[in-house]
Amino acid sequence: MGFSLGLGPAFPREAGRRGIRRPRAEVWPGDERVALRFAAERLTALAQATNRIAKPVPEVLFVCTQNSGRSQIAAALLDRLGGSQVHVRSAGSLPAGEVNPTVVHVMTQRGFDLGAEFPKPITDDFIRAADVVITMGCGDACPIYPGRRYLDWDLPDPADQTPQIVAGIADRIETKVRQLLTELGIEPAKDPS
Repeated sequence: MGFSLGLGPAFPREAGRRGIRRPRAEVWPGDERVALRFAAERLTALAQATNRIAKPVPEVLFVCTQNSGRSQIAAALLDRLGGSQVHVRSAGSLPAGEVNPTVVHVMTQRGFDLGAEFPKPITDDFIRAADVVITMGCGDACPIYPGRRYLDWDLPDPADQTPQIVAGIADRIETKVRQLLTELGIEPAKDPS
């Protein structure tokens, strides 16, 4: 089975010269598709950051330490509420091995399928491609680049919390996501499910 990253015109022959190769599946044991998705997203971010491809909509990056809870909730909500008017990424400074199962459960109850999501490491390309970088109250520091808006949303960590507490955290994140969309001039979808 072949796989194309779909970035040929953005990186003609340069990918090999810069050492960008097919990702090793060991990064995400047992699932080469995850490694390929991450590689495609990273190359897209690099192409955007270097103006090789256009950014037709605002790019938002959510960052938390493990990229397994708050940032995954925020990314899912922004993706649904913003639709095609915004592009969202999430990443972490020390990504966990999987998305927090309680987060997956709570979001599933709200009509979100996080089954294909996975914790991703933050990269310089993700930050450089973003218009808005949002840390989730976990003390993560991101490199500062001119022209980006940086926000910190002080939110409790859903790790080791009950579904009821995680649902409350998700409610707080949804409120912040709706406010962000309004600030970006984007009408949030009325029904998130």
